[in-house]
Amino acid sequence: MPDTVQIPWLHDRHSHASLYASLIGCPALAGMNTGDALAVLRALDFEHLSVVFGWHSAVTPLGRADLKDLPPAVIVNISMHGFALTDAALPLLADRQPELVAHQDEAEWAERNLPQLLEFYCRTAGLTPEKLTAFVADLERVGLGSVDDMLIPGEDAYQVIRQSRWGADIQCWATPRTHQTLSPPSRDALAGLKFFTDGAIGSRTAALRGTFRDGRQGLLLYDDGELLGALGECHGSGKPVAIHAIGDRAIEQVLRVLERLDRDGMRFPLVRMEHAQFIDEIQARRARDLGGVRRSFTSGTDPRRTACASDRNTPHPSSGGRCSPIPRPKSRVALSRGRGRRRPLVSAAWLAVFVLLVVQNVRLGRFMADPSADWWLTTKDDVWAKHACTPAYIEEADLHRQGVSNVYDGQYYAQFNRAAEPPLTVTHLDAWAGDRFQYPPQFLMLSRAALALTNDYLVIRTWWYGIEALAFIAVVLLLAGWVGGPAGMAAALLIPVMWLSVPVMQSLQYGQFHLMALLLAMGGMMALENRRDAAGGALLAAAVLHVRPRSSRIPACNLDPLRDNQPCARVGAYLGTV
Repeated sequence: MPDTVQIPWLHDRHSHASLYASLIGCPALAGMNTGDALAVLRALDFEHLSVVFGWHSAVTPLGRADLKDLPPAVIVNISMHGFALTDAALPLLADRQPELVAHQDEAEWAERNLPQLLEFYCRTAGLTPEKLTAFVADLERVGLGSVDDMLIPGEDAYQVIRQSRWGADIQCWATPRTHQTLSPPSRDALAGLKFFTDGAIGSRTAALRGTFRDGRQGLLLYDDGELLGALGECHGSGKPVAIHAIGDRAIEQVLRVLERLDRDGMRFPLVRMEHAQFIDEIQARRARDLGGVRRSFTSGTDPRRTACASDRNTPHPSSGGRCSPIPRPKSRVALSRGRGRRRPLVSAAWLAVFVLLVVQNVRLGRFMADPSADWWLTTKDDVWAKHACTPAYIEEADLHRQGVSNVYDGQYYAQFNRAAEPPLTVTHLDAWAGDRFQYPPQFLMLSRAALALTNDYLVIRTWWYGIEALAFIAVVLLLAGWVGGPAGMAAALLIPVMWLSVPVMQSLQYGQFHLMALLLAMGGMMALENRRDAAGGALLAAAVLHVRPRSSRIPACNLDPLRDNQPCARVGAYLGTV
């Protein structure tokens, strides 16, 4: 039986399904020289306006003299940024699109009105159910099962998509202007809102810090105040936003405005920065620090893209015939055969680790529930195999509960004097009492809270073991997910090995707060990185419970700030409530 792998359908996160589908059947000039392109244009119908796409203005220049005697046509640049009108098209558009006619030679106007132009192309070419069916069939041939349509032209096109059998697989976005023209149900169903901040590389309108060969820097479509206002107006919709930004100058503006909105407490469910082809490392880190900002790659060889990556600017994946065919998967379920046979040693090693992890945790769990159960990690010597630090936490809370002011004084601990007064009042604690308390005053809050729930030491230690184990699993999984990518996957796969390490297993046995302090600190830093400041501060404050003084010689002072006003008590109470 052949060793094969089936993959699920891919998802194209940036497409223009309604536009590309509407252009199916329209004449295309891709790959033609000027003579061939003019021959195609001369063969057009003189009776109605045609939409022609795939024109590479730099390779196939068309001057006003070339366009003079041609049939009425709108000739769209291959990048969709830029167009040309034949002379015969002008009277047909004079009433319907007067601004289009007036500004046909102005690249800046075309960029500032690009969404309206794309919608005009789509409406003129016409989106029909048949065209949409053909477009989706082309997608499926190259392994794509769903797409984000980043610019629907209006209600009619939206309904064609929704009423098709691919309605659930095409997520639609619209400009704020188009969003307002849709019916209320259509507005509610939109995936998000689309903004443009600069142009494209092909038309030399992407906003760069440097310059193109002709000396131009590209074009910013908003100043900061305008973009701030436009995004602010849309914040109330509760929709995600996608922002077209190709050049590094446009990316900088987007980040600057988003940071301002973030400081003002205005955050979107998701912000997608589309293209971002000239983003630098500092900008990428700033986008990451904003938390909800993601970069959407739409060029190059990102595996999430269509297999026709070299044809990214053509209207649909089958254009040009350069796509390598990908067999259509039989289902959306990923299947894998023979992985273990390819790496038998690695598989055997991980199986051994997994079995050892289960065995060790069953042994330790039995010991934590039943102290008479056999347990040892590195040695059977009871000094290490039966040792626990939790009793010290509970003993000091018992002493404080009975009115002892200085729980650091060794005379009160059974380790030094089994007849020490006051006697221990916690059930099952006497057999485990050993270490004395050496943590800062605020730690009392945790152990006093435990005694408020139960007066049985064995119950406390069992629950504490479970809490630490679950916290360890949760934090290391979250950390691996936060790292992400191959490094995060490697970290996740190494979790069982780390769990089996002596420091982790011994910390779980001893019931030390050391492990929990590390977990709280890591969780707090991840929360702060994700802009969850309140949660991050709370977790780090909880980790402070574990911070030891510079010396274990702690001055004698009352720990109850309500009874006395000693410096140590004031500091402890403050740190415990920060």
